[in-house]
Amino acid sequence: MKKLVYSMLILFGFYSSALNAQSNMEPYKSVAIISVDASGINLDNVAMANLIRFELEKVQRFEVLDKYDVEAKIKERDIDVNNAFGKSALIDIGKKIKSDYMLSGSVQRYGTKIIFILRLIDVKKEKITRSDVQEYIY
Repeated sequence: MKKLVYSMLILFGFYSSALNAQSNMEPYKSVAIISVDASGINLDNVAMANLIRFELEKVQRFEVLDKYDVEAKIKERDIDVNNAFGKSALIDIGKKIKSDYMLSGSVQRYGTKIIFILRLIDVKKEKITRSDVQEYIY
């Protein structure tokens, strides 16, 4: 599963220097991962989000917000994240926790296929800046 996540992030463009609009002198933009909808696989939503967070941290293109800091901010502001998979909910949470981007998506197994859908949401612009769907044979 870790290799699939790594492959998805490569295809999503996080490893591509051409897609990195920030210069080396600018601070990294922050990204938060609240949850990733996972079904039909051996990982739950939280575990899948942790795996994607771990792989994204290796990329060093973003400041990946620490999951404990994000959890503390969410708890302080009494935010319900159990159903926060939609764009508007994630933008609202991103503003409240002061994240530049929110990364969301789903990983679903259909028969012999695992389908990854990732969306990178720009909180300030209130729009999805990257979206990708990949299928893998399992």
